[in-house]
Amino acid sequence: MGKRVGVVLGAAIAVLLTSTLALGWTGRGLAPGLNSGRPPFKAQLLPPRDAKPTQAPSLAASATSTPMATPTSTATPTPASQPTAPPAPRPTPPPPAMPCSIAFGMYQSNAPWSWGQINSIESQINRHSAIVHWYAQWGNQSGVFNPTELNMLNAVRQHGSLSLITWEPWVGPPATNNPYPLKSIAAGQFDAYVDSWAAGLKAFGHPVMLRWGPEMQGNWLPWGANINGNTPADYIAAYRHVHDRFAKAGVRNVQWVFGADGDPNGGFPPLGNFYPGDAYVDWLGSDIYNVGTTQQYGTWQPMSARLQLSYSRLTALNATKPIVLAEFGSVEQGGSKAAWVQQAAVDLPRLFPRVKAVVWFSEGIYSLTTSAAAITGERAAFGSAPFCLTLPY
Repeated sequence: MGKRVGVVLGAAIAVLLTSTLALGWTGRGLAPGLNSGRPPFKAQLLPPRDAKPTQAPSLAASATSTPMATPTSTATPTPASQPTAPPAPRPTPPPPAMPCSIAFGMYQSNAPWSWGQINSIESQINRHSAIVHWYAQWGNQSGVFNPTELNMLNAVRQHGSLSLITWEPWVGPPATNNPYPLKSIAAGQFDAYVDSWAAGLKAFGHPVMLRWGPEMQGNWLPWGANINGNTPADYIAAYRHVHDRFAKAGVRNVQWVFGADGDPNGGFPPLGNFYPGDAYVDWLGSDIYNVGTTQQYGTWQPMSARLQLSYSRLTALNATKPIVLAEFGSVEQGGSKAAWVQQAAVDLPRLFPRVKAVVWFSEGIYSLTTSAAAITGERAAFGSAPFCLTLPY
C-alpha cells in the first residue's frame, strides 16, 4: 500500500519538525490497494391549451322573411366573428433548489496542527471542510492518550469542523510487522492504551468520528484478511472489544465508523463477514478512488462505477445508517478530473442518497490542487449544494 507508505514517511518528517508534539498520526501513501482503486428536477413545459375560435352565427340561421342586404367586402366584422387569441404559454417554473444533503470533508497531511494549506484549498474550491480527517497509529503513541491529541481535537473544533480520526493498530509497513494482533486486542492485552483514549475523548466532550481498523477486507494492513493468520471473526472480536471498552467508560460522544475499502470489482471477501453489528456502528464507510491510468491495473472510471457495488453491499448491512466516503479522490491521468468531480456531484445525491459525507484525500496525485482546471471543476462541484451539509462539532 504505497499510499500509506508515502504519507507515513511524510508523518515522520512532520514529527521531526514538531518534536514537542507526540502527534500520533499517519496519513496514507499515494498508491491505493489493489482492488479499491485508491479510487433536476426538470419542469415540463405545459403546452398552451388549445382555444378554438368562436364561430360566427350562420347567415341561414339568422335570416328572416325580409331580405337582407348582401354584405360587401368593406364591411367590418362584428367582434363575435373574430377568433379568440390563445392564452399565453405558461412560464417554465425554475427547478427546485438542491438541498444541503452531503457534508464535505478533507484530509490534508498538515492538518490539524497546521492550517495554512487546508485554508488555502478551502478558499480555492469555495467550500469549508465540515470534517477534518487525520490518522493516529497505535505505534506512534507514548502509550496513552496525551495532551497533543486533545490540542488537535480542539484545533479542529475551532476550525468549525468535526474530527474524523482513523485509529490504526500498527507501527507502519510492512503489514507483516504486527505488534498488535487482533486476538491480543480482543483478549484485553492493550486495554490500558484503549482506555486512555476512551477517557481522553470523553473528556473532550464534543462529537468525534472514530474509524478503527479500516480496509479490513484487504491484506495490506496487519489487521486485514488473509494476512497474519487473521479471520473475519478475529476482526469482529477485536472491534467489539475496543468499542466495549469505550462503552464501559461511559463515552457517548464518539461516532463509530465501520470503514470498509472500496470493492468495485467484487474481489474481496464478503463485507458482511466483517460487520460487527448495528449496535457497534454509527456510520457505514467506504473508500472510493479513481486511479485513472496511474496504475497497471487501473482504468479511468466515473465515481458511480467505482461506488455502485460497495454502496449496494453497505446498504445491505443496515437499512438506515448514513454512509461516509472516508477516503475519496481522483487523479488527473486518463481523463478530465474536473468533469469527474462535477459528474460525481450530480450522481451522489441522485444515485446514492444514503451518502451523507465525503472526505477528499487531498494528497499527492489525489490533491485537490493538481491543476487549475481541476480547481475550477471542484469549485463548481463543491462550492454549492449538495455539499453544504453541516454536522455537529
